Amino acid sequence: MKAASNKQETQDAGDEAAIPIVKCKYATTIEFSHHHVIMDLQWLPGIEISTRGKVTKADPRECSFLATTSGDGKVNFWDVRVERLMKKGRKAEDSLELIWKPTHSIHIISLIGMDLGGLRMCFNFRELDKGAFFVGSADGELAYAEFVRPEGEENPEYTKSCVQAHVAPIMALERSPFFDDIILTVGDWSFQIWREGHTSPLFTSGYGAEMYTCGCWSPSRPAVIYLTDQAGNLEVWDMLDRSHEPSIKVTLASTPFMSMSFMGTGSGSTSAAAPAASSAAGAGPSASAVAQQQQQAGQFLALGDSVGVLRIVEIPRNLRRPMQSERKAMAAFLEREGERVADVEARKPLRDKSIAVAEEARKKAADEAEAAAKDSAAQKDQPNQPASPTKTTAKSAAHLAALELDEKAEAEYFKLEHRLKVQLGLIEEAEAESPRR
Repeated sequence: MKAASNKQETQDAGDEAAIPIVKCKYATTIEFSHHHVIMDLQWLPGIEISTRGKVTKADPRECSFLATTSGDGKVNFWDVRVERLMKKGRKAEDSLELIWKPTHSIHIISLIGMDLGGLRMCFNFRELDKGAFFVGSADGELAYAEFVRPEGEENPEYTKSCVQAHVAPIMALERSPFFDDIILTVGDWSFQIWREGHTSPLFTSGYGAEMYTCGCWSPSRPAVIYLTDQAGNLEVWDMLDRSHEPSIKVTLASTPFMSMSFMGTGSGSTSAAAPAASSAAGAGPSASAVAQQQQQAGQFLALGDSVGVLRIVEIPRNLRRPMQSERKAMAAFLEREGERVADVEARKPLRDKSIAVAEEARKKAADEAEAAAKDSAAQKDQPNQPASPTKTTAKSAAHLAALELDEKAEAEYFKLEHRLKVQLGLIEEAEAESPRR
């Protein structure tokens, strides 16, 4: 009995010491794969995608489709149930010989009409069946597209809009876990906050000292954003505390951070959206449940740098516990920024007209000054010739045009200042009838 026991223990020890063999179960066919590096991939739970691009809802507990993007401008959708392609009587070992190609594939077009070099993707997991998603490119472009093929169209235009968001690759593209229509993009020396359906950002940060490499939303605080840069710094932006600079900036390494993810929120650009997707599908905890769990057990942020070192940062209590009515306050902040952007866009034609008038006035003044200079030179050559009185008014005309523009700009400034004071409650509503002159 004892000998048998020793033999069993020896066998178990040998099994533990043996290196497990990991085999590839399925591999896509080269001619139907991407032609560039696959930069991002995301699972798409609770939907079925047909070969004709039709999307239907499925069991929310199942996840059979995968989306991939690459620099070749394609977004491919793969059905991982490859067993369906196997004919009866074939063995499982023959699975690598199968021709596995994407169920559905679309092209994303850039601003210049070429293939968009996809780098990051962002889906709305609560409304996957609608097919809308974002793609960030290596050229800093942000494309809004739909992967659902419209009925009756053979070659539809899947790219709905494309804007130049950054001047460098978009390193992070993430949807807010608290606001389904709010998107965060990180690239070059800044980050931007977008609202779905708009072609202008609600908020653009100032340029930092170093280029940003990663970024994500806080999983527990609606107004907090985490960023890393090439100098090994971690920045914490609290949009309700200050929006012109980070609230906290700490140096954790001397090398750039290349990846970051919060514990329990997944990885990549969907780290914040995954809990929301699970909640919407009834297959997991909601974002608020995850946040509450992390508040009690602690919140950890994993950071990976360019030399292979992994760091785990424990988030302090004041950064993981939301303030009272923080979500409501952040919603008000986003609403104000949206109104500001709409006001700027509404006044753009007037500004363009004023600029055109000022440019015309400057050009006219320059022409008159040039003519006056020529007249003055001619006067020197002919001392008895009287000077032309119309040429002497060039400088005064330019001065009057500049004064008029200054007065208009000052009036617009006082209007905006007065409106802000009324909104903040610094002055009474009745005083709004007589703004400062």
